[in-house]
Amino acid sequence: MGTRNLTMVISNGETKVAQYGQWDGYPSGNGVIVLDFLTNTNLDEFKNKLNKVIFVNGNKEKEMKKWLKSIGCENGWMNMDQSKRSIHIYHETMVREFLK
Repeated sequence: MGTRNLTMVISNGETKVAQYGQWDGYPSGNGVIVLDFLTNTNLDEFKNKLNKVIFVNGNKEKEMKKWLKSIGCENGWMNMDQSKRSIHIYHETMVREFLK
């Protein structure tokens, strides 16, 4: 039986992560994973990088949907060529910004 859960990270009053989980949403499941992360991570570095995270909603979501439509994506699905363009435009740019 699944124990659904929602893991959220909120920083400075802004949602940065909202991750739904279908399984293991109890303390001895995902709770252990979260505890391990918190105790084995450089939290200052994590907080610094977290400030660069953008939760996609509102205008950013509209901008991304418009761009996806411009390269021929329909209903959120893309082919391999579109995926490569997406990686180049969005992912590589975001990773460079994130790693600064």
